[in-house]
Amino acid sequence: MSETEEKLVEHHYEGVLRHPRASEESRAAQFAPFSALNGYEQAIRMAAKRHEARYERSLENEEQERIDHDVSSL
Repeated sequence: MSETEEKLVEHHYEGVLRHPRASEESRAAQFAPFSALNGYEQAIRMAAKRHEARYERSLENEEQERIDHDVSSL
């Protein structure tokens, strides 16, 4: 290890001296979840509901077609 690297390893870090240290709560707040896009979650839920309803109707139609086919083959 070079002399410069040894100095860096042995150096004691005292923190930033220009600013007071922030509390743990305020430091943690910057990592708290947030909604970057207002209404995005609601839009996703509504789209999912529409998709599910369309899928259910599709299954109902497929079931009806199957029954119609079975009846017509009698």
